[in-house]
Amino acid sequence: MYASAMGAVATSSQVYAQTPDQDFLPSTTVPPIIVTADPESADGPVYGIAASTVSSTTGTDESILKSTQSVTVVGQQEMQSVGANDVVEALEYSAGVNRTEAEDRTTESYVVRGFPNFFSYRDGQRFQNNTYDGQQEVYGLDRIELIRGPASVLSGTLPPGGVINAISKKPFFNNAYEVNAEVGNFNHKQVSTDINQVINDDLAVRLVGVYRDSDTFVDFVPDDRTYIAPSLTWQPNDTTKLTLKADYQHDLTDYVEGIPAEGSIYSTDKGKVARSFNQAVKGFNKYDNTRYTLGYDIEQQVNPDLLVKHSLQYMDADIEFPSGYIYELISGSDSEYTRASQKRFDKSSTLIGNVAAVYNWNATDNINNVSLFGIDYSKLKHSTERYEGTASNIDLYNPNHSLDSVGEDFTPIDWSSTDHAKQMGIYLQNQMTFNDQWVGVVGVRHDKVTLEETPFFDPSDPSQHQEGDYSATTGRAGVAYLMDNGIAPYASVNQSFEVNLGKDRQGNLFKPTKGTQYEVGVRYQPEGSDTLLTGSVYRIDKTNVGVEDPVDDDFQVQLGKVRSQGIELEAKTAINDNTNLIAAYAYTDARTIESSPATPELEGKRSGNVPYNSFSIWSDYRFADFGMPQLKVGAGVRYRGSAIGIYDDNEFAGYTLVDAMASYQINDNWSLSLNARNLLDKEYVTCTYNCFYGEPRNIVGKVTYKW
Repeated sequence: MYASAMGAVATSSQVYAQTPDQDFLPSTTVPPIIVTADPESADGPVYGIAASTVSSTTGTDESILKSTQSVTVVGQQEMQSVGANDVVEALEYSAGVNRTEAEDRTTESYVVRGFPNFFSYRDGQRFQNNTYDGQQEVYGLDRIELIRGPASVLSGTLPPGGVINAISKKPFFNNAYEVNAEVGNFNHKQVSTDINQVINDDLAVRLVGVYRDSDTFVDFVPDDRTYIAPSLTWQPNDTTKLTLKADYQHDLTDYVEGIPAEGSIYSTDKGKVARSFNQAVKGFNKYDNTRYTLGYDIEQQVNPDLLVKHSLQYMDADIEFPSGYIYELISGSDSEYTRASQKRFDKSSTLIGNVAAVYNWNATDNINNVSLFGIDYSKLKHSTERYEGTASNIDLYNPNHSLDSVGEDFTPIDWSSTDHAKQMGIYLQNQMTFNDQWVGVVGVRHDKVTLEETPFFDPSDPSQHQEGDYSATTGRAGVAYLMDNGIAPYASVNQSFEVNLGKDRQGNLFKPTKGTQYEVGVRYQPEGSDTLLTGSVYRIDKTNVGVEDPVDDDFQVQLGKVRSQGIELEAKTAINDNTNLIAAYAYTDARTIESSPATPELEGKRSGNVPYNSFSIWSDYRFADFGMPQLKVGAGVRYRGSAIGIYDDNEFAGYTLVDAMASYQINDNWSLSLNARNLLDKEYVTCTYNCFYGEPRNIVGKVTYKW
């Protein structure tokens, strides 16, 4: 997964009547028509509503019609239209994507094609190390690419359902400036700015910043953020490009622990627990994350056919994460619980590097090849230091947080640990185009992974020390046919792998789990249009899944198999100059098909947080035909069918949410906008180990000044 910003290997020939950074440049009531021959880059903004390029599925800056795997691209225009506040929200109008927990501001966990993923990528490289390393700031992104299905050939260890790759904003050679101010319910206040400055013909700098002071619908849970992202691009000639990038982010919020199914899914004699209820200990619980990243990208066009690229990225997160949470229902009560408390301190770091060469060559006059060869390396460290204690009781239906307290004594938790992971992968891929119509891709990758876990408080204790060396080879193969009318059917097989520490009853290290996907689909994107229609059918098998050992239930054996299969449909189109439409549908059947002889009842069980059916549609309209091009309105509907919890068998009901927006362009510089999510204030829950209320009606107004 590696994006190229230089045009040497790009094959898109579309010409758009707009500037490459149209979403950032000042708007006018009658947009200027500026014709440019610059094609859309997969390392930059999306031109309009439907992307024409992608990098995550091919490893190169390529036409999306040449991709032999399902992918969705969301640009800033769509993010702002639907009012997305985080990366997962930005994908809620895409097919088959579900948030793991309805209300979570501490992770980017999601479920795609039936399999959960707890990590995202940034600029083609893994971003988070630990699940709780925090979310990414969507205002700092140009686009978000969702790759569906196994993708280990380009990215190494990954779950089989897919992965999110967020593309950060980087400098471009055109002066542009933007400032925004927002207010909303839950005491939401935010200011943001995006400043791009050309220093000279070779050098441009960019600064993106966000400051937010906000509450949430959950009692005493803030949503505060400070985000600063400077970057610099130096391009001394047509063949060399260097981008330096950094960001600092401080989040102050809290992880919402959720509530039991009784009181959320199921009503009790006392009704249901209030949406605003927080089981936390007031004044004690918090999620305080200070995170920064540093990195660079270098591209060198060695000759017209050979491009060499190198990236390096370092991330560091320091998290203070104390929590108080319900522990046990008090005997004789139907609503009062004891609470436990925990002091937790997490530290994460990642160092990830990638070197790749892209060679464009012709086997014959009508056969073009783009060969990709790369080596990547990652070094990850995560430590969690934890202490357990007690806390005062709480009543779910009548909480009195003025009585909240935690005990004075905290004892170390044995499973506090320090984890190290190293991975080195080497990959080779060739994409062949025959007669400018037939596209075939074949790729293979080999990885070596080392995992080590040591106890935090006594690193020398051999009984708690675990380590293992793993290796895996994965492959991919696909074919697409590019018709002259913009239709491109495709078929592919893709593989993935994941490694986990652990041993079976005989003391053997667990093998990596394997994911294999078979997919056929079709895309339609007429040349020069702002339209992309996609349909796909797939089956994913995940094997070597750990299940209970039939001989000794203290151990596991890798006899399990999980299968996900389904149909996905997506449409993104500018129907005309004033009307956009986004629609998606997914049917997903994910379940365990093989288990242990000790647990045959698991065979056939549905996977958690995977509804059979999900559907969404969004449309916005500019009133130019009525003499008011300044006014734009939009509305959308999101439907998710019923599903079961990820870690329990409770079934939560399906739900339908309505969103809306309106904007008004005052003049060339000033504009106003209003976004409402869950406009009808629908009450809904999702479940994992507990159940979590989704956000009620949320309305945010924004003033923007561009120059």
